[in-house]
Amino acid sequence: MKAILQCIPVCAVGLAALTAASVPVDAVNVVWDSPSANHHGSMPLGNGDIALNAWMTPDGDLQFYISKTDVWDDNARLLKVGKVRLHFEPNPIVTGRAFRQELKLGEGRIEITAGDPAECRIVLWVDANHPVVQVTAESVKPVEVTAFVELWRTNQQEQAELQVSDVLMNRKQPDQRQVTMVIEPDTVLSGQRDRIGWYHHNIKSVGPEMLAEVQGLTGFKQPDPLLYRTFGAVITADKGEQLDDRRLRSPRSNSHRFSVFVLTRHPSTSEQWLGDMDKAIRRVEAQSFAPRRRAHNEWWKDFWNRSLMRASANTNARPS
Repeated sequence: MKAILQCIPVCAVGLAALTAASVPVDAVNVVWDSPSANHHGSMPLGNGDIALNAWMTPDGDLQFYISKTDVWDDNARLLKVGKVRLHFEPNPIVTGRAFRQELKLGEGRIEITAGDPAECRIVLWVDANHPVVQVTAESVKPVEVTAFVELWRTNQQEQAELQVSDVLMNRKQPDQRQVTMVIEPDTVLSGQRDRIGWYHHNIKSVGPEMLAEVQGLTGFKQPDPLLYRTFGAVITADKGEQLDDRRLRSPRSNSHRFSVFVLTRHPSTSEQWLGDMDKAIRRVEAQSFAPRRRAHNEWWKDFWNRSLMRASANTNARPS
């Protein structure tokens, strides 16, 4: 213990010296020079609550999975909210021409450029202050961009293998058989005007009641954390035109902007969730885009200034 205590001030002095060697955070940005084949080549991005796995494919599709810290389904699984794909037509990625995808740490965003000089620039970021994912695109030649809602929970189905804790073991049976896990489908919004979206509404709760029984806590009244939890997203676009319930087109132009609003409510009905989503959209869109982007950049600047420890090697230092 004495040796450890003596080490602490020495380490503190060493860290202070290392921090003094200031290196811009952008010096360690992640840069790729080719598009990705699939989600295995995704980049992470987020704001601490909403997170993305994003990638650009050679056929001109920007794709990303959306996750959120409170998206628990009725089987106590932390899910992805869903997946969004943005298709660019004509394809800005040309074989043999320059491609650059950069995770800009200092600004909390992904920037993709295609062509040399850059003929198309796509920027993706999760607003640090609001529950919305932003995608902007600027191009020398006009392009058309279509957003697709791509879901995989499309019908009720049984899950064959155990994916969560042993709370799904039926302790009342001699063999403690696994309780059948039934996955409920997402719901695609219909009747929307100039926007598309989807939600998942928990109609049951598997786990909390059994867990309370195992832990001897059945005598305490507490709200069910899963039942009636509702989460999902709505996609809008400047001058967006809804093609159907799963497709939203931004017409041919040199500039595009898509917004993906993500929301969880508990407990909530689907109608209440949609009403709260409308309020969230109005609250965000009441603020101009440019000031929101500046506030986002300032948030990340403050984050790195208070969180980053920059370390560098000193070849003249004596070993200790």
